[in-house]
Amino acid sequence: CVDPLDTEEILLQIGTWYRKLHKWEQSIESLHQLSCLSSTRPHGTMLSQANEATAQTYLEQYCTDTTLDIDQRTEILCNATTHSNKVDEVSTERHLTQAQLFYFNGDKQQAYNHLELYLDARLAECKITCYTCNQRVRHGSVPFSCASCKVASYCGRKHQKMTWKNERVCHKVLCPLLGYWRMAKKKQKKQKRLTNVDRHECGRVFDTFFESICPHMKLCGGIPSYTMID
Repeated sequence: CVDPLDTEEILLQIGTWYRKLHKWEQSIESLHQLSCLSSTRPHGTMLSQANEATAQTYLEQYCTDTTLDIDQRTEILCNATTHSNKVDEVSTERHLTQAQLFYFNGDKQQAYNHLELYLDARLAECKITCYTCNQRVRHGSVPFSCASCKVASYCGRKHQKMTWKNERVCHKVLCPLLGYWRMAKKKQKKQKRLTNVDRHECGRVFDTFFESICPHMKLCGGIPSYTMID
């Protein structure tokens, strides 16, 4: 016999690993079992996590499965949005998920807002927690930081390699965006406000990022390199 809480953890891990293997149906089935189990328990605590994980699986399938036709892709995006809307918790990674869903659903302004919240949170976590394992850096120690974006910090080089190119929205994709946002916030603090040129540039950079993480959209030549306008 397995404790129900342990079973929930196992089902979440199974669903996550199936997603990483691009086995969409198996991932959804495991997460559906998790939702059913958690919803029947008086103090079930993982229903929100099940919905978040299910939304992420549908989102990954939407962005990476090249065999889908337009109707299937529309249905999958609708499923991802429905499950995401059932999540009450607010987290850094959830802002990134929401940003993608709003963008692919055609609401650029909301997508930009959530992406800004995600990037602000990443800047706030700079040199405080490890980008890979989320463990807090010991007081007085010098974190191992990404030399490119100067935002992501790690326990060491091993953890840096683990998240460099491990999934679709990996640090290889986010690195130039984080570096751009760090400079944009620095410039905004100096100027006290954003000019129209800055806002236009920000929109262009965000569009390029969203296009780079979804092969079904018009790509801009691989991983982009962003620069701030002086």
